[in-house]
Amino acid sequence: MVHPAVVAVRRGEDRGAVFAFVCCNEWMDAMSDRTNFAGTSPFEPIIGFSRAVRVGDVIYVSGTGPVGADDGTPAEQTEAVLKLIETVLAKAGAP
Repeated sequence: MVHPAVVAVRRGEDRGAVFAFVCCNEWMDAMSDRTNFAGTSPFEPIIGFSRAVRVGDVIYVSGTGPVGADDGTPAEQTEAVLKLIETVLAKAGAP
């Protein structure tokens, strides 16, 4: 569920909504329950990103590339990406 303040900002309706969103107690509580999960990319410690982030009951996965399958076919690269995502979701406790 997207917080109403975020929706307002995305629509450009209320620039003050950012402040309301940041001050929202629910959001602050959720961020204190944030856990980062590393993957296998050699770039993670250099660039500073995590394969997945869990906030409460939600797991966010982003920016997954075909690590280890750079020279593979598009199908092989897709399979590699999905395997990386499957692995990190399991690590993060996805059902």
